[in-house]
Amino acid sequence: MASSSTKIYRCGTLTYTLPQLVMTGLWLLLGGFAYALATSVPGAILPLKLQELGVSDQTKMILLSTIGGVFNMTVCPYIGVASDRCRSRWGRRIPYIFKSMPPIVLALVLFAFSGRFGAALAAWAAPWWAVAPATMTVLVIGMVMVLYQFFVMWVGSVIWYIFNDIIPPEMHGRIMAVFNIGMSASSALFHYFVFPHARRHSAAIFLGVALLYAVVISLMCLFVREGTYPPLEEPALTAGKPSARRRLASAWRHFQEFLRDSFCHRLYVMKYLLTICTAMCGCAGIYFFFYYCELGLDDRLIGRLNGINSLVATIGLMVTSLLASRLVNRWHPVRIYFYNLILGSLASMPMVFQFLFGTLPPGVFVVMVVCMTGCSLFINGLNSICFLPMEMMIFPKSRFGSFCSIQALLRSTATTMAGVGVGAFFDFLGRCFPAHPEFRYRFVEAVSFPFSILVILLAYLVFREWLRQGGYAAYACPAPWEKDGRERLELLPFRPVSPQELRRSLRFFDIALAASTALFLLYPMVLGKVRDGAVRLELCPVAILLLADVLWALLRRRLSRKMALAEEGRGAVPGLPHPGMIITVWLTQLCVLFVLLGSNCFADGGFARVTLILCALKLLGLTIGVGVISRLESAAPQGSF
Repeated sequence: MASSSTKIYRCGTLTYTLPQLVMTGLWLLLGGFAYALATSVPGAILPLKLQELGVSDQTKMILLSTIGGVFNMTVCPYIGVASDRCRSRWGRRIPYIFKSMPPIVLALVLFAFSGRFGAALAAWAAPWWAVAPATMTVLVIGMVMVLYQFFVMWVGSVIWYIFNDIIPPEMHGRIMAVFNIGMSASSALFHYFVFPHARRHSAAIFLGVALLYAVVISLMCLFVREGTYPPLEEPALTAGKPSARRRLASAWRHFQEFLRDSFCHRLYVMKYLLTICTAMCGCAGIYFFFYYCELGLDDRLIGRLNGINSLVATIGLMVTSLLASRLVNRWHPVRIYFYNLILGSLASMPMVFQFLFGTLPPGVFVVMVVCMTGCSLFINGLNSICFLPMEMMIFPKSRFGSFCSIQALLRSTATTMAGVGVGAFFDFLGRCFPAHPEFRYRFVEAVSFPFSILVILLAYLVFREWLRQGGYAAYACPAPWEKDGRERLELLPFRPVSPQELRRSLRFFDIALAASTALFLLYPMVLGKVRDGAVRLELCPVAILLLADVLWALLRRRLSRKMALAEEGRGAVPGLPHPGMIITVWLTQLCVLFVLLGSNCFADGGFARVTLILCALKLLGLTIGVGVISRLESAAPQGSF
């Protein structure tokens, strides 16, 4: 029995001492490790097998993306709602996690022997159907993918929701960091040590992952416990055996309630659209392997690159987790997520076109990507830690699984349709470059550009509406099922930004933009000296930087006026962006900028000039982003910022 001085952590009916909470976090770390392996290894290895089998880009997209998207549209909503309503001695999430484990293990084993099964089935069917072993192998992979994706979507529908049910709110940041460390570490170890051998030993890799997943998930389900939940107004889904007619009527009623609640307010609808557009930015992600190959990397370099990137990300998560509780709670997860989304999107949009105009030596490219990952590790780690807490502070807790499920359904519907279109688009691009069809993979990043524009617009609208609904200090979920139309959440302690803090951040931006402008003036001289060539002043990037300076001067004047009014007591504090978060993103992007300019010294003349212009646009985007966020914060209720 804990002594009176022992701190007790509570989440619903669950209570923890610190050692018990640490053990729970440890099991979640191991579960994240196994889950990440089981859900990422097929996506890493199967593109190699499909390439060897001569499969088209559209067929690759259907097998690797569309099948999963279809099940995400159908399985996820059902499991999300069903788990919300489930009541069992093991809880409401654990039973679904455990039941999905055997089919996933079976699918991984079948992937290991898909080539043998394909050849055997082709030989068996030869008297009636003349089909090549390669074609039959593709059919086998497709059938196994149906089984695999069905149950991956099943477990993916609930494994993220368990944090909201078992982890105290003040520990969300740290426990999410632990889970993400497990996922990131598995990716690092796999890509660095295992992926280079994927072509020759794919069967052994699949079998090893299947065994690991079976053991770890079984132990996690055994040792992680859920509490008890409030009784339902109607019998739980697992209780009793009503007639088929009553079950059908109950299911229809629940479905109507599910739709009515999910679309009850524009905040939720805009959040769904934001998630859709964010996912669409990565709809060409399955082609990244071929993108790297087109830039001159081989299997070994790709494996090392992905492995080192994942290792650096894991270290970043470990470092970030030490500060996660303090920073996530102090800066607020909603602010962290939306600041990073808006500023990051504006800064990265120009760079998606960089490699359409040239390439870097493979070794330089690998070093550049790893250095960029290292520069971004803190902000990316912070963002990944705060993502789920951000969703918990927007969606109502009583229906969290249902809201996440409808979000997954809409996201998967959109990405599935887009995936088929993207596959056809890449096949079309291959025909546009008959002399070098592999050049089409240079467009993998550029495909995200139109969706990034929508992401910025929707992020602005969602953040503004959240602030209008109470924001940092008084947010309550719009909830027509409650008598007063609001569902209260456990809010984090809120501390408004002081004008003194903002004054320090203004000085930082003054120095950052002045230094950046000077850098772009001096860079041609540095480049000429490195290459032992003539010095040529690039006017276009300098003009872009001067435009950024002018915009910053106008924005600074506006912020200074607000700050002066707040200090004199004649104005409220809304409209002042959070200095710590803004400066963190800016420092990250400035470090990335230095890496880009450093690697640019190894590029040819035309490619180097294009990269310089894109880097200047990157800084202009960051300046615009600060103005957008300043305007956003003006929507905060009086006294909440």
